[in-house]
Amino acid sequence: MCILRPIREVINYIHTADINNDGWTDIYVSNDYLEEDYLYINHRDGTFTDEIKSMTNHISYFSMGNDIGDVNNDLLPHIVSTDMLPEDNKRQKLLFGPDKYEAYLSMLRNGIHPSFMRNMLQINNGNGTFSQVGQLAGISNTDWSWWVLLADYDNDGFKDLFVTNGYLRDYTNMDFMSYYAEEGQKEGVKIIDVVKKMPSTQLANYIFINNQDMTFSNKQKDWGFDTPVISNGAAYADLDNDGDLEIITNNINEKVSVYKNFSSEKKTRNYLNIRLDSDKKTGAKCYFFSNRLTQYQEFTPTHGYQSSMMTPLHFGLGKNEK
Repeated sequence: MCILRPIREVINYIHTADINNDGWTDIYVSNDYLEEDYLYINHRDGTFTDEIKSMTNHISYFSMGNDIGDVNNDLLPHIVSTDMLPEDNKRQKLLFGPDKYEAYLSMLRNGIHPSFMRNMLQINNGNGTFSQVGQLAGISNTDWSWWVLLADYDNDGFKDLFVTNGYLRDYTNMDFMSYYAEEGQKEGVKIIDVVKKMPSTQLANYIFINNQDMTFSNKQKDWGFDTPVISNGAAYADLDNDGDLEIITNNINEKVSVYKNFSSEKKTRNYLNIRLDSDKKTGAKCYFFSNRLTQYQEFTPTHGYQSSMMTPLHFGLGKNEK
């Protein structure tokens, strides 16, 4: 048992949730690069223990963001963490990737938890352990991903997955690093002038529909998210009070994007919003039952990179009416 130890690397995000379902709030920390993520279990006495190694087999390496929610309606919290692995082969080879195998072995010898450069979906086994299925689920490669938002965007009763991605300059571009190594050393050359030549690549954000079988399908084009943009912060909210969730993204050097949801116009699926008596009741849980549909949510307003949402808990009902 230990009190929270200092975190030495870059913290991208901290998420609080009752991860082991004992009624006490735990902490998941996304940690970029060498230091692994932390999964702090609450001991109910003001102390926590980092159980990332005992509860998971491996984690994201360049861990950027995370979200926690029930992705398969088994009433357990599951963990999604995002990384920086591109989808297409060209960018995988063009940008700086994971460390060499020898460096990876050295990392293991020095006690670092096995970490890999891709998004992770940690499925809660209900016994204090998680099984990682990100590749099987089809959500492992979403480029330079800042944040993931789990929510039911089509009101079918299962949580979908939205990911913002993008970085203003491709500073891990291998061609640029080779160019910088030569040009940046020349006498009289200003570093800022060299940096301005660093490539800037706009990519579309990702949105995945939950297939209700532990897999997700990319709906970028079908759902209108195929416009290239550089996004980081994001939030969802029912902006027009019609029963479906809109998505709002913060974009670098551009205006905010607001994506209107047209699910409610189809009038084929129902929903239920639950607003707690006090928005300060962080950690409150809601269990939802409708015929064979079961759902679970925990009220945690802070979701997303530098983002927060004091919205009601939104449950899609599908065709259920009670």
